[in-house]
Amino acid sequence: MSASRPRGGDARRSSSQGRSGDGQVERSRRRLVARSVLATALLGAECARWWLAARLLETAVVGAERRWQAEHTRRQLAARLVLVAAMLGTEQRELRRPRSAADSPRRPHSALTPLREQDASSPTARSDGAP
Repeated sequence: MSASRPRGGDARRSSSQGRSGDGQVERSRRRLVARSVLATALLGAECARWWLAARLLETAVVGAERRWQAEHTRRQLAARLVLVAAMLGTEQRELRRPRSAADSPRRPHSALTPLREQDASSPTARSDGAP
């Protein structure tokens, strides 16, 4: 078998190499295009999956933040309600309780008397004894 002499199968291929070579190139090109389309589709699908995962995570985080904010607001409102209820309860107890002389905002007459005596002795006091 000499290198210059082709085999039988090789002879057939070499005689029609122009046509079958073009077909083989076309098939290779189609395979390459199909692979690149498939790779692009898979990459696109993978990107879509990652985008969807990121979007779901973002939605979960936003939802958790909103739930936390709602719970925080609810707790603040509950604390204010308890405070107002305590204040109202204290106010009602004070209103129900009879007032004593010590609770009165006015001073008793006996406490005013020494002040009037001091006022009468002051040089600016009126002569009629009025404060």
